[in-house]
Amino acid sequence: MSFDANRQITVGLSFWLNKDQTDASIWSNGATQNTFFMYMMLLRSPRIREVILLNGGDATAADVPASLMLGDTPLNIQPMYESLDKVDILMEIGLKMGPDEVARVRSRGAKAVAYKVGNDYVMDVESIVFQNRKGPVFNGAQFDEVWSIPQHMRTCASYWEVGQRCPVIEVPHIWSPHFCEQAMAQGGVRAGYQPGKRGKRVSIFEPNVNVVKSCHYPMLGCELAYRERPDLLSEVYVLNTEHLKDHETFKLFALNLDIVKNHIASFESRHIAPLFLAKYTDIVVAHQWENALNYLYYDVLYGGYPLVHNSDMLKDVGYHYESFDARSCADALIDAMEHHDARFVDYNQRSAALLKRIDIANPANVDVHVDHMFRLLGAQ
Repeated sequence: MSFDANRQITVGLSFWLNKDQTDASIWSNGATQNTFFMYMMLLRSPRIREVILLNGGDATAADVPASLMLGDTPLNIQPMYESLDKVDILMEIGLKMGPDEVARVRSRGAKAVAYKVGNDYVMDVESIVFQNRKGPVFNGAQFDEVWSIPQHMRTCASYWEVGQRCPVIEVPHIWSPHFCEQAMAQGGVRAGYQPGKRGKRVSIFEPNVNVVKSCHYPMLGCELAYRERPDLLSEVYVLNTEHLKDHETFKLFALNLDIVKNHIASFESRHIAPLFLAKYTDIVVAHQWENALNYLYYDVLYGGYPLVHNSDMLKDVGYHYESFDARSCADALIDAMEHHDARFVDYNQRSAALLKRIDIANPANVDVHVDHMFRLLGAQ
């Protein structure tokens, strides 16, 4: 039976928030931001009647804490089990769905999509090898399609296609300056690169929770840059390393570096990126492994800060270096420290072009997601 392409549809995004989560942070992980970016983007489509945050917890819109930084975004939060039967498209995004829930949606002709924002293959292998598994990726839920973002397609597309028993579709990575602006407003700061400073402060924001994003190569790049041009580098802040300070292997790695011996580097806890950028940062050095697109990169570029990175998907912005090559990283860092001020206007223009392409306000991003939904529903 064909689907009327002229009708509006209702989309439900899986979500979890309890009333007692008064300190829930939008900066805790990229998946939380991705859920709200998707929600805010879909609200822009005239082809969608309603977007529902299907909450598996007990919070209502009135319970959403200020720490989620949603500002005046209109929130349509409804209990998961009471509202599943309203949706034409169910998207697993902020909360993992069980087989019965997905089957309930599909039994009446609605469609179910698993939207993947993490490198499940790497995380699953690490969980199995290190025996810290927290739950199965493949739990028997039968989706109509898996949707994922470009940086995970090489390692995970086949993994999902076989394991989930359905097609895997690539969709664009989406972003908005919303949370940067909210963080700055709440923190009373205005983030943005300030030209003219000689000794640069470098920040490394990698989360250090798995091999996908760790601080090791950024630290090595900073080390070589410091050995060659100590006059250019005043401080290196290595964030998200508080839990590593007493790790014997990490200590031996760090204590071998001049930036540590000479007290240039310090090891910090987790911080809200736009606020740390505004207060303590001139340059960001990043490294990833099969995770070439990151919200941190966009936030850094939005502020005009030099982004020294190894993402082959973003070679036209920032200061690119070759993966797993500390010399290349150091060269890119020295280049940024010496010449970014002179390139500031052109740098921001190139960054703005990228950010416009990925913005949730870009009609092309809205349309590609909604087009896929109508295709899945069999629109004629």
